[in-house]
Amino acid sequence: MVHADEQHHVEHCLQHTRLEADMVDRNKYGAIWELFKCGVPKKQIARQLEVDVKTVRTALNKPQWDRYKRQKPESTVLSQFEEWATSRAPEVNFNAAILFRELKDSGYTGCYDTVKLFVRPLRNEHRKHLDAVMRFETAPGKQGQVDWGSAQVWLGETRVRIHFFAMVLGYSRRLFGRAYLDERLQSLLAGHQEAFSWFGGSPKELLYDNPKTIVVERNDRVPTLHPTFADFAGHYGFTPKLCTPYRPQTKGKIESGVKYIKRNFLPGRRFLDLDHLNRELERWLVEVADTRSHGTTGCRPIERFAEEKLLDLKSVPPYRLETALTRQVARDCMITFGGNRYSVPWRFAGQSVRVELWGDEVRILSGEEMIATHAKLCGTGSQSSDPAHYQGLFRERFEKKPEEPPRFDPWWKDEQVEFRDLGIYDFVANL
Repeated sequence: MVHADEQHHVEHCLQHTRLEADMVDRNKYGAIWELFKCGVPKKQIARQLEVDVKTVRTALNKPQWDRYKRQKPESTVLSQFEEWATSRAPEVNFNAAILFRELKDSGYTGCYDTVKLFVRPLRNEHRKHLDAVMRFETAPGKQGQVDWGSAQVWLGETRVRIHFFAMVLGYSRRLFGRAYLDERLQSLLAGHQEAFSWFGGSPKELLYDNPKTIVVERNDRVPTLHPTFADFAGHYGFTPKLCTPYRPQTKGKIESGVKYIKRNFLPGRRFLDLDHLNRELERWLVEVADTRSHGTTGCRPIERFAEEKLLDLKSVPPYRLETALTRQVARDCMITFGGNRYSVPWRFAGQSVRVELWGDEVRILSGEEMIATHAKLCGTGSQSSDPAHYQGLFRERFEKKPEEPPRFDPWWKDEQVEFRDLGIYDFVANL
């Protein structure tokens, strides 16, 4: 007579054997067949591969290997709620916690993990549909895409968060990048101007996400462009196009371009300052990005660029962003801007000047004359001084001038002195 415990153990072993036979992997399946073809008996194959002989027989009865699939139980504690839960899941954004709470109110007696496992494949299937996009190619010169990316970068001994402006041409996939300290409107416009100069023109339309520097609001899905950006686009003649909100896949070309800069250019690099970073980035664009074989087009971007038909901007004057600030030049020939100090030529000491920020360049003007430019300093409390701004100051101050007599003495009569012959006095004396 077999005890209940022993019977349970035997059943467990048989179940494990059946499961093992079902779950034999591709490599073991191939090994079983190779040994069998060499005339090795089944029991010996089982001993060599450390499997049950029934597993060997099952493998030899299959013409080809099939991946093990767990059989779904015919009925579970959730079965009677499945139809409702399947319809309800997308309405609660596939949130298993909400669904579990509502199921309990409807009489569900199972656990939270069962609901979570039920929701997971539904969520994954939904995401597949969301992620599905149709690749969309554009004609030469038709479209470009613009975006920002950021990364921590070593500038000297300091790790700084740098923001990368990137523009890619849709047809050729030629890429431009520029590093800035922020993503403000001034940096955005400066990045465009640098890109237009790099490419020698602009595509007819540029595709963007929805940053506040471009879109100030949306009413009934109709976007209102930032007035300065709209004026900038009109100045250069391109048409801004906007992605559907929360749908970055629409501009996949530039998303890939930003990742390419961060993954191919930046790793392991260190730079003296922002200017050095941008010089190195330009070199990488020319030597690497322009000449690689693009994964989608199969061509080098610089070769397809010859076919681009960009808007000619040679006759378009630079756009001036009228956000200038007025500053008084101190006696030490410095102005304060953004918590930092910048020098100007000494002859402007004591005068009022205009300060403009273009991207990461501080421009200082007197009237319409640009009298100084500086790279924008990071943080506050720093100073940028150009030695040329002080040339001539000390010579002017300390050079000895020839001494001159007072010219405005009220008692001084600047009259011509008359010279007479002394003989006239003898003549007068004899009278």
